[in-house]
Formats: sequence, structure tokens, C-alpha cells
Amino acid sequence: MLQTRDLAKRLGKFALRDITLDVPQGSYFVMLGQSGAGKTLILEMLAGLVMPDSGTIRSQGHDVTHCPIQGRRMGLVYQDCALF
Repeated sequence: MLQTRDLAKRLGKFALRDITLDVPQGSYFVMLGQSGAGKTLILEMLAGLVMPDSGTIRSQGHDVTHCPIQGRRMGLVYQDCALF
């Protein structure tokens, strides 16, 4: 199971707050929203690429909010990528 409780992140003028999710084991979930709504930021927080300012992320019952990326057993694939 993947759970978040009250995730929040501020980036300049943009802010996410009170993001709470419950995704049961073995299920899929979809996030829909306008461009710039924060979908990618939420996924980056779940994967450990961005640390939330507050709130918790739990995976398989373990708090992984401050776990290193490699300890989360999650991945993220972007639609487009750029290499420089």
C-alpha cells in the first residue's frame, strides 16, 4: 500500500498542500490535472527525487519520507527526457 498524509511543498509562488493518498496494494492509480497543477511534483516526492516540506509518505507500511531514493523501491519514467 502507498499512503501519503498531508504532503506539502512550496516552490517559489507555487505550492502543494494537504496531499493525502491511499493506494491499495496491487492497484493502479491515475492523477489527472491541468498542466502545471503539480502532478509531476507529487510523483517526484513519492520517488524521493524531491523532499516534501511537510507530511509523510508510507510504502508497505514503512515511513519512507526521508529514505534515500534507492531504499524506496519506486521508480519514475518521464514522458520526455533530455540529456545534455
